[in-house]
Amino acid sequence: MAEHSQSHNGAGGHEHRDTDARIIVYSALGLVVAMVLVCLFVVALFKGMQQVIPADRSASRLVNPTPLPPAPRLQEHPAIEYRELRRREDDALNHYGWVDQKAGVVRIPIDKAIDIMAQRGFPTRSGQVTGNANSTSK
Repeated sequence: MAEHSQSHNGAGGHEHRDTDARIIVYSALGLVVAMVLVCLFVVALFKGMQQVIPADRSASRLVNPTPLPPAPRLQEHPAIEYRELRRREDDALNHYGWVDQKAGVVRIPIDKAIDIMAQRGFPTRSGQVTGNANSTSK
């Protein structure tokens, strides 16, 4: 059987000497110098960009947003707008109002319109009225 190339002297499996402290100090100093150089580079980059971008023009679209797109646009509050639409429709269906005041055209409640049409009957193409004109609605 072949023996391993490492010799075992009966000690545990760890190194017996400490690492060199100079390597740790030099590595830390190198990291600090690198960070300072990167910071100086970034500051110089920003100063250079400030000269390229005019002071009167903003680089951000958040400061000067684009105008709204043409209609139709998305609803901001659809539930509220739907309730308002239903309220206007219910008002138009259930109350009297002017459609065209100059021409004398009015709007009447739908229940009243149904009663009137039930009493008068519905016109046909031949001009005759269908239904019983003398019948009353229930």
